[in-house]
Amino acid sequence: RDVRALVVDESSLVSIQTFSTLFSILLKHSCLQKLVLLGDIDQLPSIDPGNFLTDIYHALAPIGWSIKLRTNHRSESKLIVDNATLISQQRLPEFDQERHFHKVRVDREEMLSKAVKDLLKNGCAGNHETSQFVAFRRKDCNIINEVCCQWYSGHSMKNNKKETWFMVGDKVCCTKNANVNVFSDPKPHADKEVEPQASKDTQPSTDKQVKQQKKSKSKLETVRLCNGEIFFIREDLTVQDAKGRSTRYLMLDDLDRQIKVDYREVKFKGGLKHAWARTIHTYQGSESDTVGYVVGTPTRHQNWQHVYTAVTRGKKEVFVVTSSDALSRSVQTLPIFRNTHLRRFLEKLLSPERPPTVQGMGHAKLQARSFVTALDLCKGKDSGAGPSTAGTDGDMGKFTAISEPGTILGEVTKRDKAVETDSPFISPIAANRRR
Repeated sequence: RDVRALVVDESSLVSIQTFSTLFSILLKHSCLQKLVLLGDIDQLPSIDPGNFLTDIYHALAPIGWSIKLRTNHRSESKLIVDNATLISQQRLPEFDQERHFHKVRVDREEMLSKAVKDLLKNGCAGNHETSQFVAFRRKDCNIINEVCCQWYSGHSMKNNKKETWFMVGDKVCCTKNANVNVFSDPKPHADKEVEPQASKDTQPSTDKQVKQQKKSKSKLETVRLCNGEIFFIREDLTVQDAKGRSTRYLMLDDLDRQIKVDYREVKFKGGLKHAWARTIHTYQGSESDTVGYVVGTPTRHQNWQHVYTAVTRGKKEVFVVTSSDALSRSVQTLPIFRNTHLRRFLEKLLSPERPPTVQGMGHAKLQARSFVTALDLCKGKDSGAGPSTAGTDGDMGKFTAISEPGTILGEVTKRDKAVETDSPFISPIAANRRR
């Protein structure tokens, strides 16, 4: 209930359904007063239906609620920023080795494996902690992961049973959100220590309860692993308990923390996979010093937004692995149109053409618009754009002031100047009366 401001980063990844659920909960159970959406409208939208950030941005721009930030704070190479602008205009990027924007020509799919090996040998992507391969197709990701697995860890991705195999030195990621147990000392045989006998009142009544108590002693906590999190395997430990049962544990390091988890649990719950190469949809929102983007075979589904999103993941250096034809066709391909209604809904809701009406004695009369905030609109307060669904409980009375830029959170300021006549929150009749 103490939440007063909501800031959502990488909003282009958010689906309408997810945001609707979150926003409804906050409006019902908190004192939300401000909402800030951050993101790049040129990046790929959510894989779910809708075009959330783009629709919101263009719908709120005419009334000054959308702001475009023009100063780059991510990429250290100016050419990366300039090329991203060219790609957003459906123009080919400029390649310059001295300015750390490279082109690696691969005319056929069979050449991809050799091209990746050459990049690794030349040290272009030598440090896998600060570099990342990105591709449009999963097939290309599998080829790159196989090459990198042998280069960094000296083994193949699959064992002799054709099962995905993980060893120390592997770069892995979770593909599903999961809660997994973290172990401080993964030695089950520690339970063999002699313990004082419990009384009849405190002694567990079933063998199941005894097992649960013993199991809980080896666990410290539960950690949430999120889809897309990248880890490096530092240790691989297999331990046998007193009954001869083996348990395999992995020490995962995300360069900020180290956690020791059960291998089977993280593999099946978290969907553990090798992560030297990721698809552009799964790597969106992340960044690395060096990024290598594999365009692959041209397809109708790959457009300039995929190339733009991949290029902007790099902070210092970018390698584009492609043929001339594949890159040109991808950059010049428009995104598939999404027939969404959010933008039209907001534009109609904020339209100043229809002032609200009040039922008088036998006739309807126009009423000047009062100030309405975005929260009022979401709660259904009458803005003149349509019928009101707001309740009479008066809960939204504290949200009736529009915050000016620079206003302290929760502070309500008086307006020194009259509202402009083209404001969507005041009727033309009220404006004429004021004159």
